[in-house]
Amino acid sequence: MGLVKARALPFAAAVATGALVIWGVYSFSFGKPPGWSFPVPAPELFDGIKSALAHNTNGHPAYLLGEIRYTGWWYYFPVVFIAKTPLGWLALAAIGAGVCCIRRRQLVYWLPLAFALGILLPAMTSHVNIGLRHILPIYSGLSIVAAVGLLWLVEAADRYKLAPLAAACLIAWVAISGLAQHPDYLAYFNAIAGDHPERIAIDSDLDWGQNTIRLAHRLRELGADHVAYSEFNFNSDQLRIWPGLPPMVPINPLVPAPGWNVVSPTRWILRRYGLTDPKVQPWFPYFRPTEKVGALWLYYMPPASAAQR
Repeated sequence: MGLVKARALPFAAAVATGALVIWGVYSFSFGKPPGWSFPVPAPELFDGIKSALAHNTNGHPAYLLGEIRYTGWWYYFPVVFIAKTPLGWLALAAIGAGVCCIRRRQLVYWLPLAFALGILLPAMTSHVNIGLRHILPIYSGLSIVAAVGLLWLVEAADRYKLAPLAAACLIAWVAISGLAQHPDYLAYFNAIAGDHPERIAIDSDLDWGQNTIRLAHRLRELGADHVAYSEFNFNSDQLRIWPGLPPMVPINPLVPAPGWNVVSPTRWILRRYGLTDPKVQPWFPYFRPTEKVGALWLYYMPPASAAQR
């Protein structure tokens, strides 16, 4: 009871501060959300919550590990979290979690774990599985846990002579894996995904239109005077006026166009380029990409080979 009294005032202050900050994000607006009979602060927030609940009820087409569903998977976020997080960081977080469990009598070691689980567990019930971005705050809590693991390795030098070296190697691993992904951080997958991250997840985890500017630069370097291309987040009209892109025609999923063809893995797997029969495969899985620009696959088809296909 004494602990509750001691924490009541700081808790109330934290709630009030959080509410004020959220209200400030909505420019201190005040009004009636659609369908409400009385006004509230930040009505846009409540309208957004209503839309999110409706979205979750209806579901969303999503892809994971070779399967497409509209209602999601309970294990989507754990799988994508493991595949898209640097392995060195995961190792530090695992060590830190172990240390937190050993020191579980101290409440402070439970708080970052509780924070992370408080985000992950509700998310696992979601029917909208379209990106790790929906649980990004989990990294705040687990970064503290990883720091606990790093500190333990440093302090364990007396018992384990290689512990400081292991700490340095894990930190270097995290840094190098990030530098190697530059500049396309959104599409980062660790070594578990290998050369084919699209076999694990797509959409905003891999290919969300973020490479369009880089694609325009690369096609200009290649001297491409036209391209067959259909992007995930942009329609044909938007791509036709995109600065730097050569004249574009929609990609034909059954016959490659002569010259350069650009394939979006998200559009291929999730939208199938308009192919409704799941037994019908587009042409590009049968060819090796000439190169990649971020998550996009570039194929160059000489006129003769394109005609033969």
